[in-house]
Formats: sequence, C-alpha cells, structure tokens
Amino acid sequence: MQKKIGILGFGVVGKSVLNFIQNFKREKNVLNLNQQTVDLNSTKLDIWDQKALDLPVARDLNKKDVGVFDPSAVIMKDFIDQHDYIIPSPGVNLNDFYSSSQKFICELDIFSTYFKKPVVAITGSLGKTTTTKLFAQLLSKIRQHNRSNPEDKKNTRGSAQILNTPSDIAGSGIKRLFYSGSGLKPFVGGNIGLGMLEAIQQQESYDMGVLELSSFQLEFSKSFAPDLAILMNCYPNHLDRHKSFKDYFDAKFNLFKYQTEEQFTLLPWHILQGDSSLLFVEQAKILKSNLCFISDSPVEHSFPASVLSNCHPAVSAEALCEGRELDSGSIPKSYKIFYKQDNKLVLFDSFSNQTTELFDLSILPDVTFVQNWILIISGLYLLGADLSELQNFFEQDGKDFVIDDHHHRVEYFATVRGVKFYDDSKATVIQSTLAAVKSLIDRGPVLLILGGLNKGVDRSPIIKELEQTNGLKKVYCYGPSCSDFGLASCNFGSLEEILQDVTNIMQPGDQVLFSPSGTSFDFYQNYKHRGQVFKDLVLKLK
Repeated sequence: MQKKIGILGFGVVGKSVLNFIQNFKREKNVLNLNQQTVDLNSTKLDIWDQKALDLPVARDLNKKDVGVFDPSAVIMKDFIDQHDYIIPSPGVNLNDFYSSSQKFICELDIFSTYFKKPVVAITGSLGKTTTTKLFAQLLSKIRQHNRSNPEDKKNTRGSAQILNTPSDIAGSGIKRLFYSGSGLKPFVGGNIGLGMLEAIQQQESYDMGVLELSSFQLEFSKSFAPDLAILMNCYPNHLDRHKSFKDYFDAKFNLFKYQTEEQFTLLPWHILQGDSSLLFVEQAKILKSNLCFISDSPVEHSFPASVLSNCHPAVSAEALCEGRELDSGSIPKSYKIFYKQDNKLVLFDSFSNQTTELFDLSILPDVTFVQNWILIISGLYLLGADLSELQNFFEQDGKDFVIDDHHHRVEYFATVRGVKFYDDSKATVIQSTLAAVKSLIDRGPVLLILGGLNKGVDRSPIIKELEQTNGLKKVYCYGPSCSDFGLASCNFGSLEEILQDVTNIMQPGDQVLFSPSGTSFDFYQNYKHRGQVFKDLVLKLK
C-alpha cells in the first residue's frame, strides 16, 4: 500500500528535507522514519506551505513527481489528515494538531538516525548562538594540541591527558576524538550553520556535530539523544507559540529525554530553584543520563540532592549525595557541579564527594559572559578534553581571540564623540538585556534602548530590575510595544527619534546599548536586519 509523506512548510528546512529524501531515494530506497521502514519507491511525496508556491517552482516540483498543495484549496488540517507521515518545519505552529502528533517526524530525529558521529546539542532561552559558535571554535583549537595516543604511557605536558574523576568522564567514542592524529573538525548546525540533513550527507568530512537547537526544533522529537546535551538557561519565552511556560519547558527537556546512562546532561543551577524546580523534578524522574549542574558562584553541594530526592520520596537526599546504590529505577545516583570560586572553575563530584580545581577563569578573553565560559569549559571537560592544553592556548593567544562571525550580541561597533555604541539586537528576552547591561555598567554610564515584540511574555519586571541598577543614565523604548515597560516619558516612534535625543544628552564616557528584549518583527525582517539598521543610523552621526 502506498504511503504518503507530507512536507509541511517549504522554507529552508522544507527544501532541505525534500533534497535529503530525493538523494536518499537514489542511493538506498528505504528510509527509516521513527523506527518505521518506508519504501521510497512506493511512497508519494507532497508539499504544503501557508503561502502558495510560485508557479515555476510548483511546476518544477511536479516534474519531479512531488505534489504541491494549494493552501487556498486545502487547509493544513486536511493535509495532515491525508498523509501517513508529516515532516514539519520548526516555524509551523502545530498547537491545534497535537492529536496527530504520532505522524510528526521532526528533522532532528532524521538527523539522529543517520548521523553517526558524536553530537553536542545546546539549547536555552538566550545565548545559544554565541555559545554554540564558541564551543565549536574551541574544539578546533584544542585539536591542535591533543595529538598523543592514549596507549602511549609517556604522558608529558603536551599530550592529550584526560582529566578523570572517579567516575568515567566521557564515552569512549568521544575520548578517541581527542587522540585523533588528524584533529577535530566539528560542524556547526541546527538553528545556525550547516543544515542538519546536509550534514548527514557530508559527515565523513567531520569528526562531530555541535548543534544550536530551539524549542520549536525539539518540540516533537521522539528519539534524539546527543552525547552531551546542554541547557544554558530557561526563562519564559515564545509564549505566543507555546501555550504555557510548562509547554515551553517540556519542549526544551526533550533534549534530554532519550539520553542513555553513558551520555551527559549539563543544566543551569537556576533549574533547581523556584517554579523551574517543580518542572525539573517532574522531568528528572525519567532521565537516565549523568546529571551535571553549573553555577557562576559557590553553591551548596548537597542542594541538588535535596531537589532530586523529590523525584522519589523514598530516596533520601543523603543517599543521593553520597552516591549509594538505589532501588529507584532511573533516579540519578550521583551528579557533578561545576562552579566559579575565587575566579577558578571548581568541580564537585557527589560520587566521590571530592572537590577539584579545574581551570583559571581569569585568563579568559572578554568575548562572552562568564556563565557561558563556565558552561563551555565544563562541557569540554565532560567530553574528555585536557583543560591544561586549553589554558596553554589562552595564555599564549587569549588577547587576540575573537568569536568567529560574532555580530549583534553586545557588539561594540562605533565611538561617536567619546561615546561607545553597542549592538545587542539579538537580545529578544529580558534576561538577555539584563545580562548585557550588567556586562557594561561597570565601565561607565549606560543609555539603554528597548523595543521589539514581547512574544506573549510579561516584560514589566525588567523595569524593576533596571531601577535598582546604579549607572543607568536613561532607558528608551520605541515601537508599538512600549506599553510593556510603562516608560511613557521615554517612548519614541522610531530609532531615529531616539538617537536624536541620545545625541543631545550623551557625554564622553557614556555607553549606548541597543538591547531590545523583544523580537524584531514589528519593523524588521529579523534581528540581523534590526541590528544593521541601528548600526547604519549611528554611523551617520559620525
């Protein structure tokens, strides 16, 4: 019986899915979709997009035996109902179709089925792109130093010595990467970089993958299990798409749901506190991976145990913290904490009840927030990297180190009349804006520009936080969502109007930070377009 595969959305991901399936059909004929074997020779492939495809594009697809549905004639629900498998683009809102979710095959699960190299996956509410790029960049740097073979018993300082704890650090597959004579070459993909399905076809060119993933990409995942899964942070976001913070949180936690005992989960400390801890406890009941936490300050070593004991009331916090054998199914038996103390990265391992100093954070270049550095170095350590080699690299080349293609994230780009201007257009949540302000405030007075759309999130708390920030000279807002902030006296219709006022009051030593804390779709194509418009306006002031 003929099966029907429907591609829902024909943007970047939809086109990538089509190319992958067509190429796969030429080579193997049989495709595995969520552990179901599909014979592509007896499968019909169709496309539906909310915007009708251009006639030449539709005709070309028809010639390739690909059906194109007209959205004015066939609604999304009918398209879903008429197909056995649906491969949706992450941008397609499927809130009204959860009853059909068993049909949904996400791009990520196809990737995990056919990409056979180790994978690091990073998600969070803010800072994903910067951290993903930096993580991959450092993997490439470390490979230049890690050339020794682990069988060589002469372990000199230049070798790839693994910093072990009493419990084994990384899976053997990842460890071997750091001894590869040819060195590490990761691909960067997901939300940025190379498309995941393209990476499948090019995987012989890479040693591993480093993915930036959104909640939309993770929402319908049923099998993806990265070797190292990282949640940077989790704050209310995209609530115009997800029905609640719980739905958003659950989508993020799909990143860890299918991991095994040999894989690692790296989580922010704040996940153990407040409302997030209740959601975390519910999810932690099914986690099998090795749990690790990060903090940018000293923490109570036993605190995760007290939270995790709520996963199973019969398990005491003391038993968890001491790593005793437990009869509680998949409840974690131990955990690790990476935290900053006296400008050093410190590791506490509950299995051994030992604390180890790992890295001197003071030598790191000022290219990202300290929380991101802690996360990245902790992740590299879990992969089996020799941190002494990383320290050597930064001691030698740290002053000249920059993040590749790093734009629109607290990016200094101009000085006008003694005033520095920063583009932080990528800030689409209030926590990102607050972090940006915090990073600059010690350097001089800050004039802050807010704006953008709120994505269904209450942004009023940011003003309470900012009111307590010494050194904030003035806060501006532009656009239709100014009422979110309650800043009636500082509201303007456009960036041009704001910059006119800025030039009237700014003084040498001031800093102007454009950090909207909302999405760009009020006036702009995307955050890059928004940031470039701001830069162009400022450069005209010179």
